Amino acid sequence: MKNISSQIQNEENCLFCKIIRNEEPTDRVYENDDFVVIKNKYPDAPVHLLIFPKKHYVKHDTLRGKNTHIWEGFYKTVSEVVEKLDLWDKYQLLVNAPGMGHFHHEHMHLISGKDVLVK
Repeated sequence: MKNISSQIQNEENCLFCKIIRNEEPTDRVYENDDFVVIKNKYPDAPVHLLIFPKKHYVKHDTLRGKNTHIWEGFYKTVSEVVEKLDLWDKYQLLVNAPGMGHFHHEHMHLISGKDVLVK
């Protein structure tokens, strides 16, 4: 199998890493020791947040079983954000496959505020 990880964006040119380093402007909603939560610049719903770890984990690797420890942190962060924003009634979490998006830094979408959720 071809090693895609070495060809994928590195920490220096990764948009999410630039956000973490405060090199890119963004609307931060929440932050803890390990994760950042921002508003999606191009939302698909009234509430469309991006949750990503502060450490650069390559999506291609995490969805193939590497770095599985980060998922506990994702769900802990989701719980904290849902509590903060009072979204308990209805929200959806979405994790795209590596080829679905522009960002190879592992991240999750938290979507809420519309009747028909993303399919």
